[in-house]
Amino acid sequence: MLCQFTVKNYKSIRDEITFDMQAAAISEHEDEIIKDIDGELFLPVSAIYGPNGGGKSNVLEALHTLNSKVLRPLCAT
Repeated sequence: MLCQFTVKNYKSIRDEITFDMQAAAISEHEDEIIKDIDGELFLPVSAIYGPNGGGKSNVLEALHTLNSKVLRPLCAT
């Protein structure tokens, strides 16, 4: 499970940004939060939003690039 993704210097993303799936300590919707065996809390859903040309698609492309780099050795065997 991917809990946190950080990227910088990728296409239009110059500064470091982090896409974090960890839940904040908020009691609202507590029954929807995922709890792992170590007791860490994670969100079941997250969103990327921002203005047009803000780099949202490039964050997704960076995730796709990571995915292809990680899975390529598995697919090649």
